[in-house]
Amino acid sequence: MRRYLTALLAVALFGCASQPQPTPGDSVIVFIVPSMTSESGQYQPTYGDAPTLSLHDVTGGARKIVAVLTVGNKVGYRVPPGKYEFMVANRYSTDFMEASVAGGKTYYAILQLQGDGSYSQRYGFRPVRAGDFDSGAFRRWDSNTHFVKRPAKWRAWEIDNEESLDKRLREHRPAWDKQSPAERRLRTIQVSDGR
Repeated sequence: MRRYLTALLAVALFGCASQPQPTPGDSVIVFIVPSMTSESGQYQPTYGDAPTLSLHDVTGGARKIVAVLTVGNKVGYRVPPGKYEFMVANRYSTDFMEASVAGGKTYYAILQLQGDGSYSQRYGFRPVRAGDFDSGAFRRWDSNTHFVKRPAKWRAWEIDNEESLDKRLREHRPAWDKQSPAERRLRTIQVSDGR
């Protein structure tokens, strides 16, 4: 397991990039792994190795890699307007999120530590709402992170771990699909959340 995490971290740290800008015909969803913040936005240290997360587009039941990220990273994912579903996974957790996006807009989602009182590094999605852009928490999340490229190594890592990732999707997706609309809304980017 330690070798797996070391390889994942090496892949995550490869390359830097700048923020992609949306066009009238597409949207950009920015996924941010802020520096050690909890659901409340307060500082929360992690224990042991730095967490590394794999992010996947699972729209329509298919799965493709979006990024491999660690603390302090963010990635911009360009998509046509429409509805999407995403999965984030690390050693301790799997979580899902929906996104409905419009052309010409940028949307944000935080991949944040879920405070459960344990030492496990469980991560989940937190959509950034329109009202969050003026908050000090969002400014910290955005300014203390840097964009990374989508290197070919991410795809190679995905191929090496395909069986495990597909198993994780099969095992965890049914619980997500059974959630009520109110529960899913907490992990859904709305069209109105873009800027």
